[in-house]
Amino acid sequence: MYYYLLLSGNFQYSIDETWEMINHQFSPELIRDRSRWKTQEIWPNNQELKQLAGRKLFLVCNPLWNDHMIDVNHSISDNTYKILLYAPLKLQLRMAWEKRAYWFTDISRQTFAAPVSDRKYIRWILQNSAQYNGTTVDPQIPDIIKQFVPERILRLEEFVTGTANTDQRQFLNRWTSLQSKKALNLMTL
Repeated sequence: MYYYLLLSGNFQYSIDETWEMINHQFSPELIRDRSRWKTQEIWPNNQELKQLAGRKLFLVCNPLWNDHMIDVNHSISDNTYKILLYAPLKLQLRMAWEKRAYWFTDISRQTFAAPVSDRKYIRWILQNSAQYNGTTVDPQIPDIIKQFVPERILRLEEFVTGTANTDQRQFLNRWTSLQSKKALNLMTL
């Protein structure tokens, strides 16, 4: 969603600068090796960005990661329009597992005291799920909503198939093309 919104041309980066970042982060090689997904991420420096004048877009992921990050994320999100993008838990698990992201990074596995077996770990995550809007979700979603009070909450599948300008649609097509068939099936795309 971050790059999609940047491609509106209304924030800190031009459309050309945004495409440079997209081309780096979402290279076609990721289709062959999704575990490299995290190694190509580009993150804005939200702290520096907060100090700049003009319209800007911040990126916050896993806002409840730890006590320090909760405070940092609250300071970044204060006086901003907040959007929460979420996915059904099985889809989120599939994409995180394939990309070795969130629950499946080394630090996360250690933090969550994950079992060695992915199967047991996934079962544990599913057993600790929450419900939001009739959907089984990451257990932190209700707490994120309560703490950050987003003005807009979007489900991933609705976002991917929504209205878009030409650049945004091109980006969504690229992002979708990098997903596995199993993930796309879970998105019903």
